[in-house]
Amino acid sequence: MPDYWPKPTETSIDVNLTEEVDQLLQSLLATGDYLETKEHALLHGFLRWYDVAWPRDHVSTKLKFRPR
Repeated sequence: MPDYWPKPTETSIDVNLTEEVDQLLQSLLATGDYLETKEHALLHGFLRWYDVAWPRDHVSTKLKFRPR
């Protein structure tokens, strides 16, 4: 029997966007790579930034290949 953690509750966040950011989100949506809504484009953009910008010094797992 699978034993999963319960789904986290959904949270809403109000975000005030400047006109410049709104235009940027529209251009991201036009590429087709950021889903279909400004909300999704904003979240996708944030997660891509986070993946690149957040330091991973705390992660020490590295693959090492040894010859046979």
